[in-house]
Formats: sequence, C-alpha cells, structure tokens
Amino acid sequence: NSMLQGGAYTLTVDVAPPPPPGDTCDEPIVVDALPYSSEGDSTGAAKDYSIEASDCTGVSYARGQASSDLAYEFSPTEDGEYIISLESGFDSILYVLADCTDSSTCQGAADDAGSNGTEELTVSMTGGETYYIIVDGYSNYTNLSGPFTLTVEALAAPAPLVINEVDYD
Repeated sequence: NSMLQGGAYTLTVDVAPPPPPGDTCDEPIVVDALPYSSEGDSTGAAKDYSIEASDCTGVSYARGQASSDLAYEFSPTEDGEYIISLESGFDSILYVLADCTDSSTCQGAADDAGSNGTEELTVSMTGGETYYIIVDGYSNYTNLSGPFTLTVEALAAPAPLVINEVDYD
C-alpha cells in the first residue's frame, strides 16, 4: 500500500525557438545576385534533407541523415558553370538538387574538407531553372551543424583567343 503525498511543485515550459530561415525548400534563402556571400548557422534547423549513396557526383556514400540542414534557392539567369563554396567550423557536406524532394536529382556534391574546412563545388546549371543548394552536416549518426559562410559565383568564361595576322615577308 503506497500513499502519495501532495506538495508544491514548479512546472516550467519552454517554447522552442522558431526554425532558422532556409529550414526547408518551401521557405529557402534566395540567392538573388552574384557574386553571393552569406553567413548562416544550421544550429536548430530540422534534419530535412540527405543524399543516398551514389546520388551525387563527388560523394559515394549516403550523407546527412542525422544532421541539421539549410536550403538556398538559386535560379541562374544564364547557362553556365557556377562555383559554390562552403566554409564551416563543422564537418559539412554541400550538395545541389534540382528537386528538393528527390536526392536522385543531385547535380553534384562536395564532402572533402572535414571539420573547419572549405567545401567547393563547380556545377553546370541551366538559365531559368531552379536549383537548391543544401548546406548539411555529413553525419548519418550525430547532428553536425553550426555557423558557416556560403558563396556562389559564376565561373568566369575564358578570355577569347585572339589570333593576330602574322606577316612572314
């Protein structure tokens, strides 16, 4: 036979902060002009996106299943090569999707730097199409997230080859 005794108690309820901008592809951060550079922080973001093994050129393993991620939307105005780089203080992965809901639409990925490094990726993109740049932690087992700087720029076209007429007289 047990008796419960009453007494004073305190109940504390904390409200979770709202997710950071870019938490999903439904409300991505828009890359609106090039060159683009933005500081961000994936801490507190949901774990919405990941890539499966062999979905992305540049990465041969599944990545990002347990890590917080942020989405950026980029619609280039013209066809070309674009350089995307990610400098972070955590072990990150950077990838580009044509469809946020389908990792098999991956256009490329970079997961080379480890902690405290820079991931860099060059991607061919079609003008007028929309692409999603995902900043993610590489891990499938622990949540890797934190502050970062994302940059996007067009790869400069090579200077045109000029051939001068040579007079052999």
